[in-house]
Amino acid sequence: MLALLPGAKDANSVEKIADDFANTMGKQIVILVGNPDQDKALQASDVFSHRLQQSNYFSSVTNGVSTNEQEAWASFYFPYRLSLLSDKDHKLIMQHQFDAISQQALFNLYNPIGISNSKLLQNDPFSLFQHFILALPKPSNKLDLYKNHLMTEDNGIWYSMINATLKDDSFSLSNQNNITHLFSDIKQTITSDYPQSTFLMTGMLFYAKAGTDSARHDVSIIGVGSLIGIILLMLISFRSLSPLLLTLFSSAIGFVFAFIVTYFIFGKVFLFTLVFGASLIGISVDYAFFYYADRLYGGKLWQSTAGLKRIFSGITLGLLNVIIAYLVIAIAPFPGLRQLATFAISGLFMSYLAVVCLFPYLLKPHKRAFNSFICHIATLYLKLWQKLSIKKIMIIYMILAIIAAIGISKLHSNDDIRILEATPKALKANEQQLKSIIGSDVSTDFIVVTGSTPEDVISHEHILINKIKAQNPNILQPVISISQYLPSIEDQQQNYTLVRENLLQNRLSDFLNQIGVDNKEIDSIEKNLRNIPFKALTVNDWLSSPISQNLKFLWMGKTNTSTNSNTPFTSFASIVLLSQKLNMNDIKMICVELPYANFINKADEISHVFKTYRQYISYLLSIVFVALFLLLLLRYRSLKKAICYFVPPTMATLLSLAVFGIFNVPVTLFSILALILVLGIAVDYVLFFAETKSSLHSTMLAVTLSAITTILSFGLLAFSQTPVIHYFGLAVFVGIASAFLLSPLASKVNKLNLYTQM
Repeated sequence: MLALLPGAKDANSVEKIADDFANTMGKQIVILVGNPDQDKALQASDVFSHRLQQSNYFSSVTNGVSTNEQEAWASFYFPYRLSLLSDKDHKLIMQHQFDAISQQALFNLYNPIGISNSKLLQNDPFSLFQHFILALPKPSNKLDLYKNHLMTEDNGIWYSMINATLKDDSFSLSNQNNITHLFSDIKQTITSDYPQSTFLMTGMLFYAKAGTDSARHDVSIIGVGSLIGIILLMLISFRSLSPLLLTLFSSAIGFVFAFIVTYFIFGKVFLFTLVFGASLIGISVDYAFFYYADRLYGGKLWQSTAGLKRIFSGITLGLLNVIIAYLVIAIAPFPGLRQLATFAISGLFMSYLAVVCLFPYLLKPHKRAFNSFICHIATLYLKLWQKLSIKKIMIIYMILAIIAAIGISKLHSNDDIRILEATPKALKANEQQLKSIIGSDVSTDFIVVTGSTPEDVISHEHILINKIKAQNPNILQPVISISQYLPSIEDQQQNYTLVRENLLQNRLSDFLNQIGVDNKEIDSIEKNLRNIPFKALTVNDWLSSPISQNLKFLWMGKTNTSTNSNTPFTSFASIVLLSQKLNMNDIKMICVELPYANFINKADEISHVFKTYRQYISYLLSIVFVALFLLLLLRYRSLKKAICYFVPPTMATLLSLAVFGIFNVPVTLFSILALILVLGIAVDYVLFFAETKSSLHSTMLAVTLSAITTILSFGLLAFSQTPVIHYFGLAVFVGIASAFLLSPLASKVNKLNLYTQM
């Protein structure tokens, strides 16, 4: 889906930063290994993480917090202790509640389970540093350390958490297969060695794998369905395998050539392209069908070169119309759609060349004449149209126009990308259960914070977070950010001044006397603390320390941004994660007030892009109508005739659109794209009739075979489990069926005295 989006206009924009972060998050996998026995859960998680580390598929695997890492927190912050205050202590000092600070220190000193000792008394007599360390946010509300592992209990099951980061992209097909097989093997081993073990996992890879499996299913169904349909049609219609083999040959040449050209131009071929490329078979066989139909009705005296001349103008104009339709799709600035258009145009063109250049040398006249029941059906339907009076035809079109008007009047659009997702409910439920167990409520929305220096970014984060906290006092942890672990330089300087002037200079000796410290020791402690100079804790210091390991992904580093005047300048950026409990509309308003805070909701952004380009391509569709009408007018040099030829494809397109309104199906970008294809193919059918200079029976048979094959291909698309493919297929299915049923109107043109000799 994301491949269909236009690339960032400015590779250094906030959107690019957001995309980079989304890609980083897309490589994350969270695993919970559970067992009723806590130690067995711990041991099983060790086995799991060890196997992941051995696999070489992951850049990092974290299973708990080592003793060294735990000690690193205190040792890292300790030199800056006079500049670090918890929010509570900062508030007490600002309110001059110094007695409360002393009481807290006394409580820590005499608390039997406290962590005070003589060294801490000398270096942190008021326990301010302890309070700061203990006030740092926990990685998750429900996780606690047990034997260096992050664990929690839920419904009698102990869970140990593992965090893993993929080396390669979650959308890599080989990566998906390798890792899912690896996980399956690991779970089987652990279940055998540690009975009653359970596993919960979440990550983009699992959603991508589900999407891949669904798309593969669609490809196989569409490809196999089209192939079976073609085989049956060939055998029933022509009673020979040679047309089948030649048709498959021309289609295969087109498909392979399309793949090579697309890969050469784009460097890769999206699975989305292959899904619709499978449906290309249903269109590329049209050219072969017209040749076979002409041969069938040509009898024993049929000649291949003469047959080619009879169908050449029809299939050439048909190809031109489909190319026009796909070129309009290519105009849309969507990389995936441009790739699809390239694939379709190159594939159809090569299939066309195969028919025109090779078939005259490969096809021979039929030795005996025969008619299949498909021929009879096609002939009967053609005769039905030829018997219809102008009055009856007008009544039919009036009824269809009323149906189309009713359906179109009920149309409604929905560009929300969420309706185009085919997320398995089991995966979503699994993710929600995992989040509930560990106490995580992180939203998919986030904020990109920028600044001219790293310290500016942290300062901006603090301003932003203070505003969020002020609006949401009842949410314990509304955000996750680097600034929660790193005060701004201004705050550090202020804290240092507050502690020195209010505690060290005026109240330290009284407090130490109160707890029985002798005067000599008091002088030593005072001298030691007062001689500690201010030293700023910088972003680079924090990022270089081991304690930043689990949060470093929030730092996006140096970026080159542009101002409104497109003047580039160097800036830095970070990410602030948001709680699902927050009202995102309120957060958006806060970000509007702060020029350095950019609220990111990827789903809404993509939906907005889809809406913009649905409207954009709708305008292009009107241009296609005009272009095709002008082509008809230019070709036949008769306004009445051009109108007569233009009515069937126009009605087919409108009926296709009306079905969405009648059945209350939302119109999406891909519905509009389908209408362009419908219009192109519908004009094809009319042109095939218009360019027929002799018998219309072979044309009717070819159109019938073409429509059946195309409807089969796109009909299967309509039953796809992937909504984006389903909506596309539904529109094409209805449109092609309507185009087939209405196209014989073109056979009436001669009888309506509209034909003019060229």
